Amino acid sequence: MTDPRHPPRPDPSPDPRPGPQANPLRAALGERTELIRSLALESVGALRAVQHLAQRAFEPIGLSPSQVLVLLMIHKGVDQPKRLAQQLDTVQSAVSALLGELQGRALIDRAPDPADRRRARLQLTPSGQETLSGAAAHWFAATEDRLAEVSLADLQATARVMRLLTEGAAP
Repeated sequence: MTDPRHPPRPDPSPDPRPGPQANPLRAALGERTELIRSLALESVGALRAVQHLAQRAFEPIGLSPSQVLVLLMIHKGVDQPKRLAQQLDTVQSAVSALLGELQGRALIDRAPDPADRRRARLQLTPSGQETLSGAAAHWFAATEDRLAEVSLADLQATARVMRLLTEGAAP
């Protein structure tokens, strides 16, 4: 018989289910954390691989990935050097150098802004439009080749994750 003043103590023996099975929620959270850590580490290598793929894809047209990105941004309406620098998160002198190269190849024009003649407005030339179309074709071909063996389901999942990662990001 137990003494009512002293309730029985819980059994001090450990849970017979060792490890993650003891708490499925904790196990799932631990697995998620480990997977996110793994993805974070692998993304560094993936970033480098994508950079190399882009360099090889744009090499035949004589452009760097940065130059193609600037052409694309101008095409999408980012028409001032200062806005380009802000969206690229870089200094204006680096953007000016890129713009000088693109203008030297007659891919962009700079014209005074009618609202403020001290500012330049950027636009693609017809040659710039054609070059950007060619760059897109090279990029799509390189990407398609690289992802040829990836299943449709994996491509769809990757596209969803990439949209989440790039939501609200500049360029």
